Amino acid sequence: MYSNKVIAFVDILGFKSLISRSEKEEAIAESLLNVLTSLLPEQIQEESSFQINYDRIPKEQVEEVEKLAKLFSKGVFGQCDIKISYFSDCIVLSAPAEDEMSCFMIFEYLAKLMVRVFEEYNLLLRGGISMGKLYHEQAGPLFGPAMVDAYEIESKLAIYPRILLEKNTFRGVKSTERNTYMLPLFSEKNGEGYITLASAYQYLATSSTMATIPNFLDQLINGYTSSLSKSIELAEKFKGSKHEDKYEWALNEMRSIEDEMKSLG
Repeated sequence: MYSNKVIAFVDILGFKSLISRSEKEEAIAESLLNVLTSLLPEQIQEESSFQINYDRIPKEQVEEVEKLAKLFSKGVFGQCDIKISYFSDCIVLSAPAEDEMSCFMIFEYLAKLMVRVFEEYNLLLRGGISMGKLYHEQAGPLFGPAMVDAYEIESKLAIYPRILLEKNTFRGVKSTERNTYMLPLFSEKNGEGYITLASAYQYLATSSTMATIPNFLDQLINGYTSSLSKSIELAEKFKGSKHEDKYEWALNEMRSIEDEMKSLG
């Protein structure tokens, strides 16, 4: 019954407080539903058109980018074997571990989700990614040892606003044929690999399948600049609270790529 899958369990931090506010402010519930719906694979497929800017791509990478562009233009998300479940303030995504493209698209999906949720709602994500035995049906049952592992990584180990990979899973990512494109998405410290809002911006601006779309880079840099300002405000707002360390950590991550993001402009 089980199959070997990569699974990401992601929690939207601050979601519960939004739910409380949505009881009196219906627009909050409606807008949050809209952003989650807009990030469904079929919606991303409809929004994705691809024009390659060859001036920004090293010659040795052109063939692979062309392959990705072709797949994406045909609706790669619709063709990949990716399962997605939403419940309360959590999102779960899974794909067969041997399907590199599907796993690649899950990681890119997470990068877009982190950026979009923060830009629109000032919300940060925390999650865990593991690999192992899982049963996951779209809009159906979801269970297995890999689910337990991913949940425990999110709830006990990630601590900060980041999506933390189980160490063997991260080693698998580094050994994949597509590591050239995936690795810029991950920060690494003490052997741990993880995705942050900052690394999501960095990846989307330099290595993602969207990076060559006209005007995308300018929009992303503007979004980063705005998000950096928001991060400063939130760190100040939560200073002295039980959440202070999380927002300060996220701000330091954002500041660590400031020079690089400016150089892309």
